This record gives sequence, structure tokens and C-alpha cells, in this order.
Amino acid sequence: GGVLVWQYQTPGANSDIWAARLLGPYPTPVLAALVSAEATAERARLVWSCSGSVGLTATIYRRTEPGAWQSIGRVSPDGTGHLVFVDRDVRPGTRYGYRLGIPEDGTEVFRGETWLTIPIEAVLALRGLQPNPAVAGISVAFSLKDDGPARLELLDVSGRRVFEKQVGALGPGAHVVRLEEGSRLPPGVYVVRLTHAGRTLVARGVLVK
Repeated sequence: GGVLVWQYQTPGANSDIWAARLLGPYPTPVLAALVSAEATAERARLVWSCSGSVGLTATIYRRTEPGAWQSIGRVSPDGTGHLVFVDRDVRPGTRYGYRLGIPEDGTEVFRGETWLTIPIEAVLALRGLQPNPAVAGISVAFSLKDDGPARLELLDVSGRRVFEKQVGALGPGAHVVRLEEGSRLPPGVYVVRLTHAGRTLVARGVLVK
């Protein structure tokens, strides 16, 4: 950063007029989006992607319902620009909310909120879009019983498949997966389909812009 100073003289005047303009860098807002979230009976693991995160240290907040947000740790981006946090202080059967607290222009802003239920035991379940309605992107919440082959699909109301992902490698437990393609989909009603171990679960959700 720096200061640019220049001089000019008004015609017919005897004195110079000076002006100054501040040069950057200017603060760049940090944009954070949830990449994935997963939970087992022993821990929750969350990953956010961040842009404009050079030198960033974010605060991790957690809450239950009902309950107030509480700071439980701090984290900085890794070499790929991702913020990774593992919470081992969890109770099976409890639903937790997580979010990032990011310093911006002298205050703290909150980004990337998501919710996870810590499973009592691994079961197959499809909770659908999170949140629902979804805004400017789609995240799907589900859980798997084991690490066998599993397929997650997103279909429009005509039955056309617009997204497909193999998710069995995520393993047993609860997961939240962000569908990057969702940011390019038109608003409307969508069907989420999860296939695993010979079973197929279906849920409906709405995407709004």
C-alpha cells in the first residue's frame, strides 16, 4: 500500500494545490463455503473452502438446539485453501450446529453454517437438502451404514439426472456433501436419491436463487 501525491496549479493562481489518494491494498472479503461434513459416534469432521484467506485464522463456533453459539477452537487454511476441523467432544444422538467466525473490517462475520446429528449407530438415512429450501447451492445430508458402494443422485422434476456421485468411500456415519453443480442449476423442485446395499431412499427439496 502507499500514498500517491500529485501537484497542480490553478490557472491565474499564485499557490499550488496538492492532492493525495490512498493506494491499496484494500481489504478483500473472505468467502467461505462448506465442502463436506461427516459424523460418526466418536467425532465430527468439517471442511470449508475459503477465498481471500491469506493469513486468516478463523474461530469455530458450535451450538446445540436450544443453546447459544460457543467458541470451541481456531483454525487456519491448509495449503489448498481449505479449513479442516475435527470435533471429538461430541455425544451420540446430539444435533450440533457449526459455523466459522471470520475477522473482516474490524468486526467478526459468520460463514458456512451447517448442522450434523451424531449417530448413535451407523444407519442408512437420507435427510435431503440442507438447508431446505437451498439458496445458491445444494448440500445433501445423509448417513451410511457401512463403506459399501453407495450412489447419490440429483434429479429434476422430469426425472432427468443432473448430478451423480459415488459416496460409499465416505464410510459409515452421517455426512453432508456440497454439490458444486448446484450453483449452476435453475431454481425449482429437485429429487435426491440415495442408493446403498440394495436400498433406495428418496427426498424432495427446493432450490431458490
